[in-house]
Amino acid sequence: NIIEKDDTIIITDYKFSSLDNESLIENYFIQIVFYGIVVEKIYPDKEIKLQLINLKNKYKTYVDFNDNIKQKVMNIIEKYDGR
Repeated sequence: NIIEKDDTIIITDYKFSSLDNESLIENYFIQIVFYGIVVEKIYPDKEIKLQLINLKNKYKTYVDFNDNIKQKVMNIIEKYDGR
């Protein structure tokens, strides 16, 4: 889900999981950060916020999105796409 609010884009990924907060972030970190990287290319002047909502355990968690995290995820992705 992508919502535009003023100067911010909020990307929400919904999960139905029995995982705790830390494990949920660990499992879906690359995926949601990659979503942020892609959306940031479409909206370069907007602040990007990332969140995971666990529907089963009824909690929301925010995922950090900064240059170091983006570079970390891009390095991981580049290992798998043959660059």
